[in-house]
Amino acid sequence: MADFVAGIEYIPEVMFGGIQGTYTAGIEYIPEVMFGGVIGLAPVDVTDPSVGSVTPSPGVIGRSTTISFQITDAVLPKSGVALAAVLAVFADRREVVYDGSSFLAPYTGSSTTPIADGASFSIARTGGWNRGAFTLRILAVDGGGNALTGDYTWSVSPDPDAAPAISYTPASGNIAPSGSIFVDVTEDEGAIGLATTKIEIVFDGVVDHVELARDAAASSGSATTPYVATISSITDGYRYTLSRTGGWSDDFRVRTTSTDRDGNATTTTSALFTRFPAVAPVDTTPPVIANMTPTPGTLLQPTDPISFDVTDNTGLFRRVMVAVFFPSTGITELVHDGDGFLGFFATSSSRALIAGGFRFTLLRVGGWLSSPTVRVFPIDRSGNEG
Repeated sequence: MADFVAGIEYIPEVMFGGIQGTYTAGIEYIPEVMFGGVIGLAPVDVTDPSVGSVTPSPGVIGRSTTISFQITDAVLPKSGVALAAVLAVFADRREVVYDGSSFLAPYTGSSTTPIADGASFSIARTGGWNRGAFTLRILAVDGGGNALTGDYTWSVSPDPDAAPAISYTPASGNIAPSGSIFVDVTEDEGAIGLATTKIEIVFDGVVDHVELARDAAASSGSATTPYVATISSITDGYRYTLSRTGGWSDDFRVRTTSTDRDGNATTTTSALFTRFPAVAPVDTTPPVIANMTPTPGTLLQPTDPISFDVTDNTGLFRRVMVAVFFPSTGITELVHDGDGFLGFFATSSSRALIAGGFRFTLLRVGGWLSSPTVRVFPIDRSGNEG
């Protein structure tokens, strides 16, 4: 109860919403008022989105691993994940994985499983992760304009950057004419990781193709006459067994190029293999030129091709040179110098492998000047001239 003094009017203290005013006698006041305890604007989202549930954790993974994670806007006040994108960062390049609406090749995945206040992702790469290490860069923006950049790094095992390995048995030395050379080609991922293999025999710098190319998924190898190449499975790859019909007739090296399915290539050349001279036969048979078409003496149109075969009993040549002489003008043009076609014949003529040698097809750009005489100069590996 308030005490009053006679003759003075008082306004008692009043409390509104928990706020009490203080008053002086004879003065009128409007007290402060508080509604609900807070007066002001709505709260603002200033917290960046976050990444969570990253599976598997950054570290070592297999090539075919699927990576999953969640992007959330979980801190109050929430404005929700408005935009998300993912990049794959390799040592030599970057690739867009998810552009905000869809996955870009060669990536596959899903972002269709909604979670509270965000989204979940699962990501895989068609053919597997094809670099030894990579980083997923996760980008996100929430409804309040807050941005996230998160980097998560993995390394891949077996290492897809490792090129195939090649070994030779024997590694070098004498070899009998009927002997075999073993070429082992292996890959960290096993045989399934190998793509193609090319094997060549090198005599004195001159290359003979044994196996031009091979798909590692095939069941057997193929070779060019007179060579024989068989193939068998070994741990993590294949073994090529090389031999030569009629026996090895000279000293040689083996050169092998193998490419895996990630595009990594290895080329190695063996040490020298030396034939046994005492048992090596002496070749005295000269090369043969045959199947000249059209038959010499017949009418030849300016744009008609001329073809012929050059073969040898060993199938091996040091060089085959071809020239054309035009009697009416006295002009001689060199067509093939043993390495390639020249001049007017460089883009229009061809040389194809056949059993025991080559088939030449000659065509002169601009047509034949007049009636040509074809001159062929073959020399086989033993020095016999055709």
